[in-house]
Amino acid sequence: MSLEQICNVYDINVRKANSILEKFPHFINYNHERVVKEATAIYGSEKIIKNIILEYPSFVGFNHTRVISEALEVYGSENKKMIIEVIKKHPRFVGYNHKRVIERAVEVYDVENEKKVKNIILKWPQFASRNHARVVRNAKEVYGNENEKRIKYLILKQPAFAALDHRRVVREATAVYMDEEKVKEMLLKYPAFAGLNHGRVVREATAVYGNKKRVREVIMKFPIFAGLNHKRVIKQAKKVYGRENEKRIKNIILSWPQFTAYNHVRAVKNIIKVYGGDNEEQIKHAILSFPVFAALDHRRVIREAKKIYGNKKRVKEIMLMYPTFAGLNHERVIRQKTRIGKLMHLNQDEVIEKVFSYPYLAAYSYTRDIAIMDIARTLTNEGFVLGEKEVEDFRKNISTSPYIPGTRLRISRRNKSSEEPPLLIKMRKRLSLIQKLV
Repeated sequence: MSLEQICNVYDINVRKANSILEKFPHFINYNHERVVKEATAIYGSEKIIKNIILEYPSFVGFNHTRVISEALEVYGSENKKMIIEVIKKHPRFVGYNHKRVIERAVEVYDVENEKKVKNIILKWPQFASRNHARVVRNAKEVYGNENEKRIKYLILKQPAFAALDHRRVVREATAVYMDEEKVKEMLLKYPAFAGLNHGRVVREATAVYGNKKRVREVIMKFPIFAGLNHKRVIKQAKKVYGRENEKRIKNIILSWPQFTAYNHVRAVKNIIKVYGGDNEEQIKHAILSFPVFAALDHRRVIREAKKIYGNKKRVKEIMLMYPTFAGLNHERVIRQKTRIGKLMHLNQDEVIEKVFSYPYLAAYSYTRDIAIMDIARTLTNEGFVLGEKEVEDFRKNISTSPYIPGTRLRISRRNKSSEEPPLLIKMRKRLSLIQKLV
């Protein structure tokens, strides 16, 4: 076929035709009208076929009927349409010996993963061109031989991981986060982390949250944070919780970055279905006070709490007033508080009433409750009278540690050289002051 005819078939100039012939001299020997016609009959788009041939001239040398037939033998006749689409997007696919490609990949990733390997190749055909033994070997040199199984798992989960220069990835991320071992750990947990420009990630997040050190710490704990559009995250949260709470939202995200993963419009809407539309503002306040509140299945939370406490209305009121109450295992709470109640000669109904009256105490463990009672006993033995007013004062200071400093031991287990629990010291001072005033 003449140069002029080639130009006419592909609608190109002589210069373009000559550049193709320099790369693939046999190009001039083909009947291009027939080549394009036959390939179009198989792949379905003359324009696409011509573009493929101009980009990958050796495409004209294949028997495409046989190419498709051999690929179907390997990937299955049900994938014919997908194979054709793969070839149109990645024309070099026609040149692979697919039986050998699969055999070599299976040698590396194990025979039980053969189907997975085939699916990966049909979705990401570049995978077929990799030397997988070398890919895994190079990754092991970076992440360690002990992580071979994890490396293979990640490649099958996120095939682009196989194409990375892991030495460079780790070096560049370490320059930003200053902790090579932690960076490697993040890459093995969250492989998408490898594809990010971490200098830009930290810079853009710092522009939003204003605290570079905290941003780095958050990314190391919650690597998905690195892939977020933080301006949009804050903008969407402000629409739900109010512009006046922007600073609070940012602080929540830096303390509990999982907050960024929620669709807050939907979260609030779902919670309103449980607690009622008239409580919308209280619900939002609860979420900002206890962000995990947004993640809970409140229908289940209320249902399970009702089984324990029996009063659905009061349970809902407490959840909104003390949102941390919603995150508790109430079966365990009532079991522990009943044990404490027996020491105080309270029956279960009385224990439940105490929980309703002082829900913030429900989160304290049995061990802590006993330590607090030990302090009350010690103060009584010292001559202090613990009436209702004094007990109420006790409750107000309940967050102060009841343990011997540096331990989880209560005062009755203290030896002479140990310091007294902070709660004992604080209450002794307060009770002494009250008695003086009386």
